[in-house]
Amino acid sequence: TFFPGASQDANAMATTSSAPGSVRPEVQARVMQLPPGVRDELELDPINEEPVMVSSLRVIDQLNRMFNSTWIPGVLPKWMDCLLSELTRADNPLNVKLFILKLLVNRPKIFQPYASQWFTPVVEFAVGPNNGGNGFHYLDR
Repeated sequence: TFFPGASQDANAMATTSSAPGSVRPEVQARVMQLPPGVRDELELDPINEEPVMVSSLRVIDQLNRMFNSTWIPGVLPKWMDCLLSELTRADNPLNVKLFILKLLVNRPKIFQPYASQWFTPVVEFAVGPNNGGNGFHYLDR
């Protein structure tokens, strides 16, 4: 898989949620390493519980702190352009696409200046036939 340890059951990842108290201890430990304001915002769902999520968010936060002043609104930074390319690749597995979308959900302020570039691919995924769910979709909430 693209992300080591990523769930192979993408439909389950897309449509289930953790029951209260079912958060794996190693996930809770990683979440507790985040700054208090960040960890309070992180929903503990199957996608956020993936081992690489917390690290990915820390990298995005660091990129934002270090380089935000050099980013041009409307022009995707290279790392963000790579994420968008992976989201729109037809041959990428569902779990990779859901993970990328969850990064957007977890860091809306960072992605907001580039909403015009992300809007169409996100909507196309959400309403498309291979979005991992039926009916009221995970991303529609």
